[in-house]
Amino acid sequence: MRTPKQINHPIRKMIIERGMGKTVLDGGCASCIDYPLWKERGFKYTGLDFTPRFLKYAKELYPEINVVGGDLANIPFGNKSFHTSVNKDIWEHQPPEKYIAVCNEVWRVTENRMMIAFYLAPWDEPTKYELVDDLFYKNHYNKQDVMVLLNSLDDARITDIIEEIGFNHSALYVVDRVPS
Repeated sequence: MRTPKQINHPIRKMIIERGMGKTVLDGGCASCIDYPLWKERGFKYTGLDFTPRFLKYAKELYPEINVVGGDLANIPFGNKSFHTSVNKDIWEHQPPEKYIAVCNEVWRVTENRMMIAFYLAPWDEPTKYELVDDLFYKNHYNKQDVMVLLNSLDDARITDIIEEIGFNHSALYVVDRVPS
């Protein structure tokens, strides 16, 4: 169930305002909370998630929505298929061996701009991987580790880092593709 804090979190507006082009991939979309905002801005929206019940709920809320089941480490779309890609609050849940593959794969399908929103903003402490109740990860990434990873992407330039967003001090990293 969506809470008012989730629905009204200022990071949502920041992400939508920074969208480029006319297509967006919402990777790790869950129930597609941002779909109405993207649609309002004229974007062709595609949601990707590996949890069937989330995708089913999204289709119940928005019957016309384009949602696809799949893994962010193996996205079922071609290179540069989307002008904008968004990962909101999903990096924290990636197994340690997958988050680099997720970053590379999301970048592969992004033509112009990739945005990564962290609900646990990267910090100065060492990266911490935590498996909670053998069910899901609640990772907290080191700022420098994130910067090294993003700077390793081909034709990428980090164009914005916004920290201390909202009640939980989220962070937003914006990466743009530069001409090669």
